[in-house]
Amino acid sequence: MSEPKITVETIAAAEQLLGLAYTERERAKMLDDLEGQIASARVRRVVPLANSVPMAMRFDPRLPGFAMPQRANSLRLSSGADALP
Repeated sequence: MSEPKITVETIAAAEQLLGLAYTERERAKMLDDLEGQIASARVRRVVPLANSVPMAMRFDPRLPGFAMPQRANSLRLSSGADALP
């Protein structure tokens, strides 16, 4: 089964549903990006994900085992508690 191709007319129809208005030039610029986003979504949908898997609660781009380098001139807060005036 062939997937329908996104066109500037498709974008214009979607604008009516969403209450948006783009120019012809803006619609033309969107075409490649929208097709790429749709292709990416199709790839993600292939990954099996059970309902028991919780949603991601935070984004942490660091790889496992990564630690921020410590520098000698980094800011360190005093551990002592001074009396307030």
